[in-house]
Amino acid sequence: CIGPAVPRLWVTLAFGDAYNTTQLVGLQSLSTQLHSQHKHATLVVDSPSMELSLAAYPTTVLRVGAILPPWSIDREHWAHVFAKLHMFRLCAKHVAFLDVDAFLMDSRADRIFDLCNVTLCAVRDDFLTTTGDPMVNVGVMAVRPALRLFDSTLEALQRRSHKALLPEQVFISEFFNVSMRA
Repeated sequence: CIGPAVPRLWVTLAFGDAYNTTQLVGLQSLSTQLHSQHKHATLVVDSPSMELSLAAYPTTVLRVGAILPPWSIDREHWAHVFAKLHMFRLCAKHVAFLDVDAFLMDSRADRIFDLCNVTLCAVRDDFLTTTGDPMVNVGVMAVRPALRLFDSTLEALQRRSHKALLPEQVFISEFFNVSMRA
């Protein structure tokens, strides 16, 4: 596993060298410091300059490799979204994942850990998966990491043969065979 071996951890994913991404991660880590009792970590994909920039913020930088599907992702700004799957190999017992543009707004944020007692918790999205099933929004979710789960997601991703508009969101929803009632 990677990262701090703590009971609970807030995590985000950052890739590329965009200044605004570094600032968003910095702001998110500060909001976590202000509104949570738990630490913040950032999964950084292939960006030494971002790693250096983030040193000024209260986040643990974890260098991870890209995870690429067997098809090309058409939108450059989504090129490394599957690196989000690294959250399943974290050493923390419970992880709350936030997309880079999500922030903690008050001290109730830590309740996400208490409200999730299964492998993955997320809210329903308005879109459907490629199989027509409900989809979860993976921009904010709670997960219970496990290396076997990480390995299983990688194997499933490599077997997947079709693209999707929201690639990692559709994949995670279909992987967990999300079934929800409206």
